[in-house]
Order: sequence, then C-alpha cells, then structure tokens
Amino acid sequence: MNSTTTAAAAAAEPVFTVSGFTDVTGEKNTDGQWVFDKSAATLIWRIEVNADFATRADAQAYAATLPKALKLKAGGVTNYTVDCTQSFETGRVFASYHLSADKVNGGVNETAIARLRKVLARVPHTFVETYGGNSATVAQLQQFVATGSIATAVEVK
Repeated sequence: MNSTTTAAAAAAEPVFTVSGFTDVTGEKNTDGQWVFDKSAATLIWRIEVNADFATRADAQAYAATLPKALKLKAGGVTNYTVDCTQSFETGRVFASYHLSADKVNGGVNETAIARLRKVLARVPHTFVETYGGNSATVAQLQQFVATGSIATAVEVK
C-alpha cells in the first residue's frame, strides 16, 4: 500500500451500518411461515458492523488506517446482477461481536462490548434493523450503546 492509496481511503470516510440480533425465537404459524415476537426479546447477543467499498483494495486500505485492536477485517464480497447472470466483487470492512454469555465469561462478554464501544467511537455509523425476525430494533441498539447493557428493556411495537 502506498501513501496515495492511504490518502484516498482516508478521504472517502465510509458510514458503517450497525445491526444486532436478539435471542428471540420464532414459531411457525398455520401457514407454515415463521413468526417472531420481538417483544419477547430479552437480550442482544450479537452486533455486526459493516462498511462497503467499491473494491477489496479500497476496503483493505481503509482497514489499514484503523488500530488492529478493533479487530475489523477487510475482505471481498461477491455480488450478483439482478438476473444472476454475472457476478462482481466489492470490498467490505466488517466485524461481528458476540456479547452474551458463554462458559468462560459467566454472563456478558465485556471484552467484546469494550471493543465495540471503541469502534463506534472511532467510525461514523448508523443503526439499522435488518430483515431477520430476530434482528434488534434501532431503539434497542441505541439503548445498548447508551447503557452498555445487553438486556433489551425497550418496548418493541
């Protein structure tokens, strides 16, 4: 990587999307479709942070400007045309932070929460609700950032 590449990456500051996933489970209705009751969510267990770039090289150049401790990775993403006849590659800088309990941390993954907070303080971002039934709402994500609690006390409508 040369200084021109680094300068170009720094000049085009991307906006990262931040999405989360809750512990909501779904049930099939009488039509066989999955239905999720988001009001039953009790915690956010994973948050993903992504920014898209025109090329893999652009993503790698931008990622190189960030501290390695943030654990943001750069890679390529294969996309397809609408009619699926051609593929093309774009770049992405991304990370996935698992926040909930495992056998080691006993309740909350404090390291992942601290790392995520550093990422959000460092990069421009916007919260989004993905299409999945167990996706966290924007309000739940904002509450998490404000409080640091993975519990989803926000009423979901």
